[in-house]
Amino acid sequence: MAILFTLVMRESKKLRIAERSALDAQARLEGSLERLQSETESSKCLNELQADLQICVNASEAFDVLSGYSQRLIPASAGAVFAIDNTHNLMGTMASWGESDSPSQNLLGPEVCCAMRGSRLHVRLQDPKALSCHHFSGTIPPAYICLPLSALGETLGILHISGESAELFTAPRLSLIQQLGEYAALRLANLKLREKLHDQSIRDPLTSLYNRRFLQATMEQEVRRSARRHSGLGVMMIDIDKFKNFNDTFGHEAGDMVLKEVAFLLRRAVRTEDIVCRFGGEEFVVVMPDSSPDSVQERAELVRNTIANLKIEHNSVAMGKITVSIGISFSHGGDLTPDMLLRYADEALYHAKKMGADRVSLSSSVPAFRGPSPDSPQGADKALRKSI
Repeated sequence: MAILFTLVMRESKKLRIAERSALDAQARLEGSLERLQSETESSKCLNELQADLQICVNASEAFDVLSGYSQRLIPASAGAVFAIDNTHNLMGTMASWGESDSPSQNLLGPEVCCAMRGSRLHVRLQDPKALSCHHFSGTIPPAYICLPLSALGETLGILHISGESAELFTAPRLSLIQQLGEYAALRLANLKLREKLHDQSIRDPLTSLYNRRFLQATMEQEVRRSARRHSGLGVMMIDIDKFKNFNDTFGHEAGDMVLKEVAFLLRRAVRTEDIVCRFGGEEFVVVMPDSSPDSVQERAELVRNTIANLKIEHNSVAMGKITVSIGISFSHGGDLTPDMLLRYADEALYHAKKMGADRVSLSSSVPAFRGPSPDSPQGADKALRKSI
């Protein structure tokens, strides 16, 4: 009986060990399945994020996408996505979710964020002595992280996520958040580069005005818009008189200075909705949508008079009087094509040059001038000179 009892106990012990092994194996299997499911969900989330980021056409959309996926990843969280303007050294909120304590409207300096200062992920998890950021409009959250969105050697934004418990920020979640940030940062960098290249393709590098390529595309749009609205569209073609003399007397650097000064004045002298372009060489074109023949001519006289009052020095030497000749064409209701408008303006400019320069000439497309309005050109001329 003793031997039998010993054998039974031994077999029972083996059975319990086998059961424990089976339970451990089952737990490991369930853990593996959970990790596999979590990794599958993470991979799916990253793939969907990449797909959505790829169809974003500007940075604002990309910030919104990143905000949405961050909230999806940590549903019980709050947060915000900041954009960094490295030119003006400012940081502003582009998107937010939940009851975030980060300000939604303020423009802040990047130094208020610890992640920005250290150029790395900043984690603060329920440690009152830990270093805190200063971009909160209320109390500091119990637990939060800040992740710089950096790509191509530049920090483009900050991802901030906060929560009530440090348990929200597990190691796998932090790893996934960093991957989200990397994908978003790369897309933001690509969008910024594309915007920069597009801007370079439509801007004159010397004067920063729109170039001839942009003018051609814009005039097509403005002529169609004028036809739809039955409104007026004026065009001024402006040429700096005897510009070659500036280059021959003072050098090409001085000539470039004249071009930049005239371009700056033109931007200030026209309305916000007007389009100023460098047509080529020392020629400029101003397109004036929703205008009248009177207002176009008044504005042209204002531009001519103000440029004539410019005083430019090169190497402490006065460069003399700068004058321009201006030719004007006008279309109402889209009755002229862009090429016709430019041709009429060019013919009027040639006539102004022929008549002695430093004057405004009207093409046959411009109806008869009916006289100055009460506030122009004298009053507007005085106001513009004062502002400049």
